[in-house]
Amino acid sequence: MNDSSTNNYESEIKKLRDELNKEKNNNKALKIENEKLNNIINTMKTENINLTNQIKQLESQLNKLRLDLQNNKSNNNININNSLKINSNNINDLIVPLLPGEKIMTLIFNTQGTQYIVNYALECKKTILFVRLEEILNNKFPDLKKHDTYFVVNTRRIKRFQTLEENGIKNNDVINIFLIDV
Repeated sequence: MNDSSTNNYESEIKKLRDELNKEKNNNKALKIENEKLNNIINTMKTENINLTNQIKQLESQLNKLRLDLQNNKSNNNININNSLKINSNNINDLIVPLLPGEKIMTLIFNTQGTQYIVNYALECKKTILFVRLEEILNNKFPDLKKHDTYFVVNTRRIKRFQTLEENGIKNNDVINIFLIDV
């Protein structure tokens, strides 16, 4: 072989060695990059597991809070229904259970011809007998017992032994109390 061909081969070999070294370096760089990416993937997997666990814990807490809220709501409704009271001034704490769909109404009481009772409000159900409200007023205002009384709403005399509804009494009606001296 001649020198020129030997030089060509040597040059070719050198060129191939350089390319091989270049590829080895690229391979090393890719291995390092691959290792970094695998570390990132592992870190993300760990974070994903942690976040999934946190989500499960938060869902569990949310379900517990929902259950607590539902129990509290039920307890509050029971407490409200069991302890709803008409302003009774201790007439055995006249407890009025409130059934679903029933509403409380407010009535305003005023004595006529005297300032004895002025804008006194009572809360009650429309199904209560009027005589029960009269009993409450007599206990709240004991001097009322010294007089014969009659009650008027919207110019109509109220029948004591009928319910508020039967008497046509509505929420926020003003009930006038007339005192008859005997």
